[in-house]
Amino acid sequence: MAFLSKILLLILHLVLLAQPAHAAYLHLTPRPLRSQFANLASSAAVSGPSRLTRQGSQLYADGKVFRFVNYNAPSLILNADENSGFRVPNLWDVKDTIESVAGMWNPVVRTYTFGIKSDFASGPDFHVRGCRQYNEAAFRVLDYTLDLAAKYGVRLIIPIVNNDWLRSNGTSDPSLDYVGNWGDFAYLCTGNRSWESFFLNPFVISAFKDFLTYLLTRVNTINGKVYANDTSFAILETGNELGSWDQRGPPGTWTHEIARHVKSLAPRILVADGTLIGADSRRIKTQSLNSPYVDLFSNHFYDDGNTDVRRLRNDLKVVNGAGKAYFIGEFGLSNLSTYQTILSAIISSKTTGALIWSLRSHSYRGGFYIHSENGGHWSYHVPGFPAREPGFGTEETSVVKMIYNSSFTINGLGTKLFPAPKTAPEMLDAVNGGVLMWKGSAWAGQYEVQSSTSPNSTTWITLSNTIKDNVPFGTPIFRDPIGSPNSTYFYRVRGGAGSSETLTAWSNVIGPVPGPPAVPGGFKQMFSSQIVVSYSPDGVRRYFSESRDTWGAMISTTGDTWSFQLVTANGWAIRNEWSRQCVYHKTATTTHIDLTPQGANCQDYGLWKLNVVSGTTTVTGIEAADGSGYCVDTNGQTADGAVMSIQPCGRVAAAQVQRFDIPGAN
Repeated sequence: MAFLSKILLLILHLVLLAQPAHAAYLHLTPRPLRSQFANLASSAAVSGPSRLTRQGSQLYADGKVFRFVNYNAPSLILNADENSGFRVPNLWDVKDTIESVAGMWNPVVRTYTFGIKSDFASGPDFHVRGCRQYNEAAFRVLDYTLDLAAKYGVRLIIPIVNNDWLRSNGTSDPSLDYVGNWGDFAYLCTGNRSWESFFLNPFVISAFKDFLTYLLTRVNTINGKVYANDTSFAILETGNELGSWDQRGPPGTWTHEIARHVKSLAPRILVADGTLIGADSRRIKTQSLNSPYVDLFSNHFYDDGNTDVRRLRNDLKVVNGAGKAYFIGEFGLSNLSTYQTILSAIISSKTTGALIWSLRSHSYRGGFYIHSENGGHWSYHVPGFPAREPGFGTEETSVVKMIYNSSFTINGLGTKLFPAPKTAPEMLDAVNGGVLMWKGSAWAGQYEVQSSTSPNSTTWITLSNTIKDNVPFGTPIFRDPIGSPNSTYFYRVRGGAGSSETLTAWSNVIGPVPGPPAVPGGFKQMFSSQIVVSYSPDGVRRYFSESRDTWGAMISTTGDTWSFQLVTANGWAIRNEWSRQCVYHKTATTTHIDLTPQGANCQDYGLWKLNVVSGTTTVTGIEAADGSGYCVDTNGQTADGAVMSIQPCGRVAAAQVQRFDIPGAN
């Protein structure tokens, strides 16, 4: 009977491979994604990196032991860093991420899990839209990712499903409902999020296998490869942090059965047990450890370094002792010294590799994506940049260099200079010469910007050749320091590595662009500052602030930092540095001050005038630039967190209640 079952499974596999791409599955394709593929032509299949294999406790490629140090890139499958819910990434962002990780030796990158529709998480672009219902558009982005990875020789580790962090009573906690978790998958099929529903219910297990069948038998729409045969799809992890640190992990029988199903469809893809080992290697299930279908086990290190090293040694005894490979799927959220301790132990052991948490790419809107973690840790960006709030931590330069060097050291090689940037930057349309942004080049440490009065001129003036683009996405990178408000200019940019003389090609040319606007009141064209309410009836110092709960504008005893950008001759965008939202008022008759949607273009919602009274650091009013005559007003309120409004600028006592200080503005 077992033999007959194998024959039937083989026949089913062959039938699926012979069908047009997934004719048997229900696809839901949201309209917003289709435009990304309009100019994406099919390409000839690239062979990609050589196939990874396992021999005992080691991985091999081309007959040599294969080891790696690189990054987790959680936005490579779903991007939540545009502040608009979970979205499949822009294809340009995917390319920048792949080029970033490809700079390491033996490049391997670990993605986050697939997206699963949830009542708790926003976003229309999940890969799993219902029980046995899959989102074709989201998977077309993965087609592009795998095709690009093959061209750059990058191998992917993809966790299938996320853990569901439960309350102590076993129920789901919406505040801990991380994207793509097994509770959401079970709920789509049964209306029940329980552990038993996902790991023990035969109907849900069958549906989960159906998803794996869809995934592994998928034919890439760009290069025609079946996912199961794609060498860039190197390791499939049964989950991310399954069982968390102290909860019930998946049964060993479940892991064995899921791995068996994967191997039946993709025998050359390596399977990793996604159970989080945590502090106790006894959490590794015997059935999984002894399964012929499970190749690797991993742990995540977020402790003090020395504790992590002790866990590493204990884990290796168990995993290597069973003849299986072991890697560190995540480590991070600490400091350089801790990372050095962990990596030193990893390199000197038989650990296959390690991936730090986490990398963010350039954005197609200019600048970089930034991501804040608990403890004030920021994501990393290659080739590493000086500290700059928000988004760029104090140790980024040292950590990025350490990760790069370790990718060579773990393979017994000497370190090298950073790779030179290859892809030319791309200038974005500019309102004026004071607002210049571009799509950056992976591994570019600095840029050269030139201007000219003609697009075909042989005479270009270098405005600067030491510009860094370490700014949050959508933020101006550079302003023309010499342009005249009464002239028009053309601009171009090229990238270079801080450690080599190699430069990219020049970008596209933009223009004609009006010169930078004249700056009223002696302010800079762009600056960051707090906005202080200079008059308060009770004498308590208060600030222009933002409510973290309601995303509204208010006054508070806790101040926020705001970035000011002169967009027009007398029109300022005022953006919150924390949330990347701008303050605006909807109409002249609306008294409520609001904040733009996260990631929105601020100038589409209305700009402000700064009416100066004394020097360059005090204004009488932050006035709407639309000529309506309305100003920001505190209404003399003294309660912390009081909501601000907009009132006629000339109303009684305006000189008192509508006065704000902007320290350090000049």
